[in-house]
Amino acid sequence: MNIAFVNWWTFNTVMGGIEAVGARVAGALTARGHHVCLAAVEEGYPSVEGFENLLLPDKQRIRSRANFDALVEYLGAHGVEVIVCHNAYRRRLALLLAEVADRLGARLVFEIHTDPTMYKFKRRTPPFLHRAEYLFRRHKALRQWRLISRVGDAIVLLSPSYVPIFRDLVGAASEGKLISISNPNTYDPTDIPAHLSKGKMLLYVGRFDYGQKRTDRLLDVWGMIQDRFPDWSLYIVGGGNERVERDLRRRAETLRLERIHFEGVRSPQPYLSRAGILVSSSSYEGLPLVILEALQYGVVPIAFDSYAALRDVTDGGRLGVMVPPFDLRAYAGSLSRLMEDDAGRAEMSQAGREWSHRYDMDEIAGEWECFLTQLLSK
Repeated sequence: MNIAFVNWWTFNTVMGGIEAVGARVAGALTARGHHVCLAAVEEGYPSVEGFENLLLPDKQRIRSRANFDALVEYLGAHGVEVIVCHNAYRRRLALLLAEVADRLGARLVFEIHTDPTMYKFKRRTPPFLHRAEYLFRRHKALRQWRLISRVGDAIVLLSPSYVPIFRDLVGAASEGKLISISNPNTYDPTDIPAHLSKGKMLLYVGRFDYGQKRTDRLLDVWGMIQDRFPDWSLYIVGGGNERVERDLRRRAETLRLERIHFEGVRSPQPYLSRAGILVSSSSYEGLPLVILEALQYGVVPIAFDSYAALRDVTDGGRLGVMVPPFDLRAYAGSLSRLMEDDAGRAEMSQAGREWSHRYDMDEIAGEWECFLTQLLSK
């Protein structure tokens, strides 16, 4: 097959869940004998090596003639049969790709890398405007979901739990077009030691923000329980927003938090090797790579039960702890019980490592290959 992966930002393996997943899946499909080329609107981190990559010439007018001609020439030269857009959220990009696919006679696929109902959780206005903001964001999201259902040949969701949710939101326009393919594991299982020495470490990995990740919640939770667990520490690995990081550090001082370590942006692998518990504070996710990474390394996750894919990735809570959203006292209580239960953590850790193999790249690449083959055969 000749396949094009398209995104707003360049695909890379350094930063960004969408970009990293796209780069790894492209590599896996290439290894299976398929031809994959890449295209993007803007360059963030340098594009992954080993692939031809097109940057659109007109960044301001996405549906311009220049962009249309550039894509038609580039994708046509590669004999592209199917276009996979990994950024399903930009209306102008979706319309441009629909026009290009129509010209080339190619199939068009959109992948949604988040919870289709993510609009429920974003709050950037004062409380008295929350209802109006919710209605606006819902309208905007549903407008986009209906568009890609209309112009796309298929829509890929990250979890089987999202399929009925999306179908209920969009209705008949999505009928027969929905499929779920999970994110793949980040690490090759052969690179992970068979035996890991786990310590009394709570670990957060991710960017800092007040919209989705809500790292500030963890500081409040740690403040509630730190005195009960003097032999445990909280490590925070990540960054991305300097203002939010300054706020978090000040809040840690105000709450007089102890044994809290802001590590910055680093490879999480050394921390995953030692951590006992992964603490997630997100309001919503698609299918979080960090939880897949935790399962690979036998780190037991705890997270708010606010997005459907969490139940899939933790096997309904067998491999981690799900907390009612967004009850910080309930989170503190559940976390405390998990920290006290050494035997329970060890059992969940081993079960998580075994379960994680269903997300190995070879499995996920096989699902993509089967799906795209069937799509082209219709």
